[in-house]
Amino acid sequence: MMSRKDHNNGGNRPSNHDLPAAALGVDELAARCRQESAKSAQHRDPRPCFELFRHAIVNGSQAAWAAIYIQYHCLVRHWLADVEDADSLVQETFTRFSQAVTAARFTAGEFPTLEKLLAFMRRVAINLRINEARRAARERRASDLLFPQEQGSGSSDHLGRTIRQELADYVRGLLKDEQERLVLDLTYEFELPPREIARRYPQHFKDVVEVHQVKERLKKRLRRDPRLRQYLER
Repeated sequence: MMSRKDHNNGGNRPSNHDLPAAALGVDELAARCRQESAKSAQHRDPRPCFELFRHAIVNGSQAAWAAIYIQYHCLVRHWLADVEDADSLVQETFTRFSQAVTAARFTAGEFPTLEKLLAFMRRVAINLRINEARRAARERRASDLLFPQEQGSGSSDHLGRTIRQELADYVRGLLKDEQERLVLDLTYEFELPPREIARRYPQHFKDVVEVHQVKERLKKRLRRDPRLRQYLER
């Protein structure tokens, strides 16, 4: 039989599992969040995970941010699909998310549910994936246009992400004037044809012929550069 002391001190004392999410600490919230996330959607309680975000965003808890990363980094990796250097973009997703979802926005009710928080995190990841795909495509186009004779040799396969970035930075350092900068940016980044460049920038180019001349001069000089040749030989 339960004694009066047992009844008062232990019999009705709730366990951590029975406590509301708002009353739990970060470690228990993280454990409960893992448990709930493993359940099917119709049986899942979002409150522990939501409270974990509240601790991170409003209270600035680094332990909560670490738990959120552990819980959701695989999901973010899935959103990024087959993007290059996905690990660094996973980190960037969490960084940008934490910068965007401020305590003021959270307490103002902009993110009232776990679903809203994760939808915003997904949007951050997708935007990074799109930007990365665009950047990689621009670098590939620049490499192919600057060195078309190398396309059949497989040398472009050696231009990994780091090398392509080094290439882009180095090429910009070789530009001699504003004409060359415009031709490089507008041709390789924005894909404008010479006629359109001449039309938009008459203060820099007297006609389309001059645009062609600057473009060819730049390409020839870059192809002769010994350091750029070394990049292609890697």
